[in-house]
Amino acid sequence: MKVRLLRGEEAERAAELDKACEGAAHWSVDDYRRLAGALPDEPRFCLLAEDDAGEPAGLLVASVADGEAELLNLAVAAGKRRRGMATALLGEALRRLAAGGAATVWLEVRESNRPALAFYRRHGFQLRDRRRDYYPAPPPAACRQDAGATGAPREDALVLARAVREPGGSL
Repeated sequence: MKVRLLRGEEAERAAELDKACEGAAHWSVDDYRRLAGALPDEPRFCLLAEDDAGEPAGLLVASVADGEAELLNLAVAAGKRRRGMATALLGEALRRLAAGGAATVWLEVRESNRPALAFYRRHGFQLRDRRRDYYPAPPPAACRQDAGATGAPREDALVLARAVREPGGSL
């Protein structure tokens, strides 16, 4: 597995990858093109993880400003999960965020996204806040056609944070 910065020609693949991951934020091809074209000192970056065959299989988007960082998106292809890819992406992101001067990293996650919550907790993130009704929640499959008329239910976002460097200096 290899983790590196996203390249411009991979923007379309990155957008496909995030759209295939239900819990990920869905960004446009143009969003990923902008991230891939970012200069090294710009506050946002996108990391791409390749599987052993060299195929893009995961991504992470983060930003840093004024000593604070935010994880904006993390997606790993369904068939590539539970192989350490998200951990490798997070580790590289933390190294870059530390180099960018960040002391704390924040993120928001759907309350119902149990796998993501377990992952983040394993990596030292703690609950700091709750944003009520932050995300639109998809209605049950039987109601999807009616969602526009009745309005979809909303879901809370849990705000998690951790120090970029753990006590003792480890990432």
